[in-house]
Amino acid sequence: MRRFALPLALLIAFALVAPVAAESKSATYKGEFTTGSFYCGATPVTSPYETVTGTWTLNLSNDQTATVTVHAWYDGAHHMSTGHGKYEVATAGDTVTLKLAIWTATFDPESGTFTWATDLSSYYQCPPPTPPAVVIPGHIAKAYDNLVYTGRADQ
Repeated sequence: MRRFALPLALLIAFALVAPVAAESKSATYKGEFTTGSFYCGATPVTSPYETVTGTWTLNLSNDQTATVTVHAWYDGAHHMSTGHGKYEVATAGDTVTLKLAIWTATFDPESGTFTWATDLSSYYQCPPPTPPAVVIPGHIAKAYDNLVYTGRADQ
């Protein structure tokens, strides 16, 4: 009976672990932003920057949550790092959409495209008012109040 104890224990351990490994749908995607588009409401405006670049990472967990990290540079200077945290995931086919407050991230693994959009109208006022008009209290006068970063996955 001892002869069978170790193989039987290994067989039972494998049987318990195999379904967990088979159900794992965790994945990590990363890439670079290739463009940044700026808007005043829904109207496109000329970018106030020569270049907009950045990197992004998307970790999809098997518990249907995701962690997004975004770093952006404007004209070679670091502009922001954001997105650290868990987001609930909504899927439509293969496309994954993540929403948190003013940020919306959309990833399509089929095409490898990633979009990070934000509505800054609660913080920015565009177009900037001309004197004697006054900036809305709590807002910053900017040429844009919405932006979209678009990029592709490296993997």
